[in-house]
Amino acid sequence: MPVLLEIGLPLVIVTMGLGGAMMVHWARAQGEREASTRRRLEVVDRMTRGSERALDPDPAASLDGLRLLGALHDDQALEPEDDEFVEEIANVVISARFGDAPSDGPLVLGTDAGPEGDQNPRVVLPHELLAAMLVVDIATTQGRAPSVLASRIANASPADDSPGPVAPEPGPLRRSA
Repeated sequence: MPVLLEIGLPLVIVTMGLGGAMMVHWARAQGEREASTRRRLEVVDRMTRGSERALDPDPAASLDGLRLLGALHDDQALEPEDDEFVEEIANVVISARFGDAPSDGPLVLGTDAGPEGDQNPRVVLPHELLAAMLVVDIATTQGRAPSVLASRIANASPADDSPGPVAPEPGPLRRSA
């Protein structure tokens, strides 16, 4: 009987140790999968909120949404398909008012494009500038040429009475509660 204990006890100990190690490995792998899924859901949620805000007709709300989308792009939190989606959202923002803009003549940065019915097509608003900069950045990152309209808007010159570009760079992401 003691010989059986001498052989059986080490086998039981090794088997239990191996089983414990396998359970720890499985638990860590499961936790990592859940964490990456959770991060992806947070990014998609932020991207959805940013897209909804970017398409808002209010220029201030649109600027906030574009800042959020720009921050996600700058932090490289987006996947390639997400970048294409963000680029389309930004294209919609700039083509909403500039779709029929004259293709010649300079564009100037400003904060007011005029009354709703009589908007000056040569004045670039801050949210439009940020959208154009986002389109140019994403296209350049992916090795493509940006649209002509986005390039023209991104290269708009400051108005004579303006101190410089009015669209600030996207800031860092803030964690929400």
